[in-house]
Amino acid sequence: MRLIAPVLVSILALTGCQSSPGGSATPGSSGSATSAVLPPVMLDPNVETHAFLPMGQTLVLTVTDPGNWSAKVLDPSIVKFVKGGNQGSWDANPSFTPLKPATTLVTLTDPQGKEIQISIEVVDGADFPDLVPTKETVALSQQVIGLKEEDAVVIIKGSGCNVRIARRDKEEFVLTADYSARRINLEIDGDVVTKATIG
Repeated sequence: MRLIAPVLVSILALTGCQSSPGGSATPGSSGSATSAVLPPVMLDPNVETHAFLPMGQTLVLTVTDPGNWSAKVLDPSIVKFVKGGNQGSWDANPSFTPLKPATTLVTLTDPQGKEIQISIEVVDGADFPDLVPTKETVALSQQVIGLKEEDAVVIIKGSGCNVRIARRDKEEFVLTADYSARRINLEIDGDVVTKATIG
């Protein structure tokens, strides 16, 4: 049995995805991610038509030619559309910022002029702990980068999180479209974790 190096064992001290005593961590509690940058919620509008968007997070559209997408929000008091495109040194994808918990329809227009209708449900993260990662989970997702795949999987599972491989070298795996703040997705190059995302 191969042993994990002692320096890696210290990472296991993170509570990660384990619920805190008395219930799951919620925004504003000691186990919340309010002091860390929350990962965005990703949506491919050509595949999915509904998104849950916790307050404090951002909904990012995974599209090509991001600068030529537009959106019409039925109720602009619920979400704000942020146009994508060139930001100087990098290109941003179009995104939505939550303003208040509620649901609204959005009509997207792609670069070819095709309209796509989606619905965005903004929720209070305190009511949906599986949608809001704890600060420990955010930290853990970054600390496993650079580790061997086997070690990273052991550490993530030991923290109480779920883990799945999104890509191994040039092979990309088909993933379910559901979002979970208690799951870390790994990308592997040469048996080493090079990218980790929550979702």
